[in-house]
Amino acid sequence: MKKRRRLKRKVKIIFLIIILGIFVWLNYLDNFKTIGKVFGEVKYFTSVVNEKGKELFNQEELARQKELIKLRALFKEDENYASESILVYDIKNKDIIFSKEENKIIVPASLTKLFVIDYALTFTNPEDIVNVTKKVLYMPKKNSSSARLTVGNYTVNDLIKGMLVPSGNDASYALAEYCGNILDSNSLDKQKEFLESLNKYLLESGYQDTVINDPSGYDLETKTSSKDLLKLNLKLLNYDWFKDIVSKETYSIITPDNKKLTWKNTNQFLNEDSEHYNPNVFGIKTGGLKGHYNLVNLTKIKQKEYLIITLEAFTEEERTEDNKKIIEKLDY
Repeated sequence: MKKRRRLKRKVKIIFLIIILGIFVWLNYLDNFKTIGKVFGEVKYFTSVVNEKGKELFNQEELARQKELIKLRALFKEDENYASESILVYDIKNKDIIFSKEENKIIVPASLTKLFVIDYALTFTNPEDIVNVTKKVLYMPKKNSSSARLTVGNYTVNDLIKGMLVPSGNDASYALAEYCGNILDSNSLDKQKEFLESLNKYLLESGYQDTVINDPSGYDLETKTSSKDLLKLNLKLLNYDWFKDIVSKETYSIITPDNKKLTWKNTNQFLNEDSEHYNPNVFGIKTGGLKGHYNLVNLTKIKQKEYLIITLEAFTEEERTEDNKKIIEKLDY
């Protein structure tokens, strides 16, 4: 009798376990279907978002292309520029808006200083102390642009500012001398040492059209192209300090010897007292030798940044007029 009762209890327990198991399984199956349904809805939503994103991207790209076509058409209407080589470049969209003889080899004049700065930054520190000697101060040619340096100590950063703002040839020779000494302290000709190393660097860095014979640019044998200058300036614009320096109408420094120097920018588009002043211009660099007038301008119009490179104008006035005409077209 007792055995029968025990058996009945076991059967009941087993039956209850089976019922409970079935209930759990059905509940799990229902949840699984729900999860699957939710997953399917998420997948569908994601696909819709992706499609909308693509559609939005296509609309933006279409608008960009229309703008580009319109700008290029405006430049095509009048290609009468005095500068022999020109590049107008949309920085954000990486579009060439207008070009004229971008592969033409030209005399860069003081734009040379940009290449010198780029190379010097590869193995010097901005706060390095440079002792400028009387020997270096005698190197610039007579009546060439000057940062008005005197014998004494300056930082590398001071010299770079002196090269960019007043386009000081004395600052260029001082930086080249310092770099040449780093490259080979035993060399009797630090300028030559620097230039040989600089030209090797330029070739290895892909500046195929550029050869420099004088760190100040006061030399008719130094060569480059608007294509090389575009590549160089896009690189330098990655430095916030560079953008800050070149955009200033005036710039002051206090040297390690506690001397104060204030310089005026050679770019007339930055000079508020000039008839050529333009608030849309944020500077970069001028370059000028007789018959070889060049300018690289950073211009901001309608929330867009453009690099305007005009090279080999015969006069400073022609260089200025070319830039004014280009800026007007960008701000149509």
